[in-house]
This record gives sequence, structure tokens and C-alpha cells, in this order.
Amino acid sequence: MRKILFAVVFTILMSVPVLAPELPGHVFYGSVNINGNQAPDGTIVTAKIDGTEVKSTTVPSPDENYDYVLIIPEQYLGDTVQFYVNGIDTGKTSTVLQGGHDLIDLSITTNEGGSGGGGGGGNGEATTTIEQEQEETNPQEDICREKWTCTEWSACVNGRQTRTCTEQNGCGTDLYKPFEEQPCVSEGGTQAGGFDFGSTGRFLTSPVGIGSIAAIVVAIALVIFWKKKGFSFPKKAEK
Repeated sequence: MRKILFAVVFTILMSVPVLAPELPGHVFYGSVNINGNQAPDGTIVTAKIDGTEVKSTTVPSPDENYDYVLIIPEQYLGDTVQFYVNGIDTGKTSTVLQGGHDLIDLSITTNEGGSGGGGGGGNGEATTTIEQEQEETNPQEDICREKWTCTEWSACVNGRQTRTCTEQNGCGTDLYKPFEEQPCVSEGGTQAGGFDFGSTGRFLTSPVGIGSIAAIVVAIALVIFWKKKGFSFPKKAEK
């Protein structure tokens, strides 16, 4: 009977899917200007971390509201990203956060005086100009560009952290609103309130753990039901 119970439980557990939620990356977007003019098509926007390119895109972006959109993968959470236009450092940096959405307008000034060619890297004589935190809105533009600022994440309570994000430009839209809640694990694997959520606790409270417990309960119930009905497997014939 123990072997039968083990076989049933093992079969059910193997059928439970492993649920590994994907963590969103950090989305950066905004305008791109060269020598005070909108960057031409083909201008390359690059994101680097510790001098290594991690993402790049070309103007214009698929999003008609912004010149560029870059999504930095969650594997770089906590790292500082630097932004380049045609290989020239814009001086703009930001920290990669889980589920982050930040408007960062980029601008460079070159000695060539024109709007700058697209697709090529900057030359050695080029200089950069850091834009102010937020450019003045062009009167000819009907598009309101969202700019979000968020408070620091709260302490980890019951496996969740929260923050409050406010849109600064009064657009009345939340298309690029950052996440205001994220899962977390406090230091030592213990959540606020004294409940232990170490590796075992996190497994038992995860979808996989809950599914496994439910499968075991069902298997035990089936065995008990079979015993009450008098069901039994034929015994092996003795030689």
C-alpha cells in the first residue's frame, strides 16, 4: 500500500507545472536631440553598464510618442546605466529597477554644427551637453510626455513592498506609470511580523508548493476511499 501511495503522489507531483513568474525589466524612453534639433532617423541610442553595451535602439522608436524606447533586462537590477547617442556620452545615468518606467530625454552637441548624422559613432572632438531635468514643452506639440517620480520602496511587509508614484507634467494619463508594488524577501528570509519565510516557507507559500500540498491531500483521500470500498491490488503469486 505504501508503494501504491508513493507512486500516486509522485505521478501527481510530476504533473504540477513549475510556475516561475517573470520579473519585468526597466523601461527608459524619451526624446533625442542633436545640436538642439530632433535627432534624424537612424540615430543610435545605446545603454551601457560599466562600459559594456547592454541595449541599443535606433531613432525613431516604434512608439510614436517618443524618439527612443529601451528596456533593460531584470538581470541588471541595481546597476547604473549610462546613455549614449551615436557613441557620445549624454551624461545621463539611472539605476535599473524592477518594473521601472522613466522618461529621460537625451541631448548631445557636436562641433559639426548640424543636426548630426544617424547611424555613426561620435568623433573624438565632439562634446556633450547635459539637458536639464525636464525640457520645456514645445508649443507645436500636442503630445504630453509623462514624467513620473516615485518615493523610496517601503520596508518588506508580508512579502510586499510599496511606493507612491506621481506624474509631474499633469498629462492625466498613466501609460508609463511605474509599478507601485513588488514582491520582496526581508533579510534572513523572515518577513515582518515574525513569520518565517525562509527557503522552506517560500516554497510552501508558492504556487508550486500549494499545488504539491493539494496533490498530496488528493492522493491520500483517494487511497482512503479505495480502502473503504474494499479495493485491493492482486497479490503476487508465490512460487
